Amino acid sequence: MRNLFTLTLCLLSLKALGAGPEHKFYGFVKASALVSTKAVDSFGRSNLVAHTSAGNPVLSSNPDKPSQTFQVQQSRLGLESLYSENLKSLIEFDFLDFSKSSPTVASLVRLRRALVNIKKNSWTFNIGQDWDLFSPLAPHSYNLIGHYFSSGDLGFMRIQAQVLKKQGNLEHAIALGFPTYNNQISESTPEYSLLPTFAVRESLKLRNVTLGTSGIIGHLKDFNTQKNLTPYAVNLFVSHNSPGFELQSEAYWGTNVDNLSLQGLSYSPTLDKIEEYGFLITSKFKTTKHGYWIGYGMARITSDTQDNVLPSYTYNATTPVLGLAAGKSTGIGLLSNQTFRLGYDYSFHEKVKFYFEVSHLLSTHKLDPADSSLNPRRSSDVFELGIKMEI
Repeated sequence: MRNLFTLTLCLLSLKALGAGPEHKFYGFVKASALVSTKAVDSFGRSNLVAHTSAGNPVLSSNPDKPSQTFQVQQSRLGLESLYSENLKSLIEFDFLDFSKSSPTVASLVRLRRALVNIKKNSWTFNIGQDWDLFSPLAPHSYNLIGHYFSSGDLGFMRIQAQVLKKQGNLEHAIALGFPTYNNQISESTPEYSLLPTFAVRESLKLRNVTLGTSGIIGHLKDFNTQKNLTPYAVNLFVSHNSPGFELQSEAYWGTNVDNLSLQGLSYSPTLDKIEEYGFLITSKFKTTKHGYWIGYGMARITSDTQDNVLPSYTYNATTPVLGLAAGKSTGIGLLSNQTFRLGYDYSFHEKVKFYFEVSHLLSTHKLDPADSSLNPRRSSDVFELGIKMEI
């Protein structure tokens, strides 16, 4: 945080002196209060930071009790530096840490995007860390980090090189990227696999409608076991944007999509094949002051590959004891997941919106055989009230 503050002061000083490129700060403050009727998980962690599924009954110490939290972690800050009409850089941060349930000054700066953007006639080049080329749509929700991940939406941040070309109403795009993240000290499967991911996207842009399809493929090799895996996913998407109505919809099929850090369900640390499919559809109705949205998304592991899914936890002791389970890098351990949302926002000011959103989460977890007495099918409702102010 101290380094970010120092960098901000330096950039502001340069701008005041008229030196260097033109700098533009952007972002927002998002402050919210959340209440859940039962336990929920945020990307496999038992908290309300960015809820993505109903809670795993083993990971939560009180899976059937309500909980509440106040959050500002999803606030965001970015800097865009314009060197010329065709050359700019962008760097963006938020304050998410899924291992901290309700932090205040313990929140950390997290790098989201860092890229160079080059334009030449009808060509665009993006080089750095940015949104996956594979998944171009953002569903309607104020749960900006969790939204419909693990329940119908694929794609997240990737270090990559993108090339896009506009040709009439068509847009062609390809990207080479790093297979997945590695937060450990030592190099492992992502680095030793040597091959980048390859993504392609074709879009047809009409007056208010965009239609398209995309695909991504990668290759991973575990050099300890010599096992190989070729994860892939294909996607169809439709969006509609007009002054009073917006619609975003996607449908996909893939294998081991979370081995490519696509925020799906199918992940295997041992590179066993797991197949999944899903879709989402969200729509928003808008007036000058008011907005109303509704959405549904689902993701499911195919029945013939569910045996290859591992629980998202392991036990610290030989004899399993509820409450002593620990998270492990085996994925989020879900066999199916559904999210249904309703929401409303009010424009108090051009840059300020109050909002209220209700989420119904329905999830089926993969549990350890020692927990066979527990019901793996869980549900929870989350109520979120907040304010979002653009910077």
